[in-house]
Amino acid sequence: MAASGVVPHLWVSGLAASVQLYTEAFGFDVALRYPEAGEMSWCALRLGESEIMLAAPPAQDGPAGGPSPEFRAAVRARVGVPGACSLYIRVEDVAAHHARAAAHGARIVDPLADRPWGQREYTAADPDGFWLTFWQPV
Repeated sequence: MAASGVVPHLWVSGLAASVQLYTEAFGFDVALRYPEAGEMSWCALRLGESEIMLAAPPAQDGPAGGPSPEFRAAVRARVGVPGACSLYIRVEDVAAHHARAAAHGARIVDPLADRPWGQREYTAADPDGFWLTFWQPV
C-alpha cells in the first residue's frame, strides 16, 4: 500500500465474486488480505499505481476493538447502494484492458471511445454497481 494518498474502500455484497471480477477481468492483484488464511473479509487490490480496498459487510457481532454496532449496521444498510461516484484508473493499454474485461463478462456501461478531453476510456460496473472508468491519454 502507498504511504499516502486516497484509496477507495468499497463495501461489497459478495466479496469473492468482486475479487474474482477485479482480478480476472480488470487485472488487479491482491496486495493484502484479511485474514491471511480462510474466508477473506477484506482485501487491498493493486493495478499499477492504483489501489482499491474491498470488504464484506461487517458481522452484526464484531470482534472486540472493532467497529461500533451502529457503524456495522450503517455499513450493512449501504451495501449494494453505490454512490454517484466513478473511480478513474489509468492503464497502459486501454483497448487491451477493455477487451480483457469484456471477455470476462464485465458489464460495460460506457463503450471504449476517444474523448474530447484527450483520453481514450471506457466504464464498467462491478457486481454492486460501482463504476470504474479505465483510461489512457490519447
